[in-house]
Amino acid sequence: MKNKKILITLLTIFIVILSLTSMTFAAEGSFSASLAPDSTRVSKGSDVTVTFSLSNINVDGGLSSISAVLKYDEDVFEKITQDDMEKVGDWAITYNEDNGKVVFDRSDSVSSDDDVAKITFKVKNSTTANTGVIQLVSIAGGNAGIEETIKILDITTNISIGASISPSVSPSTSPSTSPSTTTSPTTTTSSSPTTTTTATTQPTTGNGTTTTGQNMPNTGAENYVLPLMAFIAVLGIISFVNYKRLSDK
Repeated sequence: MKNKKILITLLTIFIVILSLTSMTFAAEGSFSASLAPDSTRVSKGSDVTVTFSLSNINVDGGLSSISAVLKYDEDVFEKITQDDMEKVGDWAITYNEDNGKVVFDRSDSVSSDDDVAKITFKVKNSTTANTGVIQLVSIAGGNAGIEETIKILDITTNISIGASISPSVSPSTSPSTSPSTTTSPTTTTSSSPTTTTTATTQPTTGNGTTTTGQNMPNTGAENYVLPLMAFIAVLGIISFVNYKRLSDK
């Protein structure tokens, strides 16, 4: 009788673990996110706009809500407010200026690559830094049908800061007051064609870098759940065998 109770207890534990494991696997999903600036090098006093985008969405039911915390170099950029954030498409934005938490949500879910919002940063004229860092951290996404949100790694973009650009002043040309006098009656015509050279200014490319947020590293839960299940199963078999032997006596 005692062995029978042990067997029933072990089988019950085994079933509970199977249920918990299936719930853990069912909550799995993945997506990526990025912050893409419209320029990786800007001058003091100018603006730079970064676009927050989603990609590689592999979530049952898609994504309809994203939460994150916005961080940036406050000695480089002016303070960000709700007005500096522009929603894209059907996304709505709620931003807490005190703690930097921002929530992006929409009424329907998306399962394909999608731009979420554009955030405009203004570089301070007083900054002495050469690089400004913009981050979204603690990123989590989900929908109404998911009990636990899916977390991904932080995303970062670096903006190179250049000197302030002074307005260019075109030199004025004063007309000549002295009449031009031709002293030689002979006119020489050059047979070589005149070549006009146009100076092309290539845009300066900064050394800014952008990282893409991927799924959080595996927590390793399944690494010990499966061996534990196997161990309990072995115990159950041993107990059952002992129970049968006792019953046959």
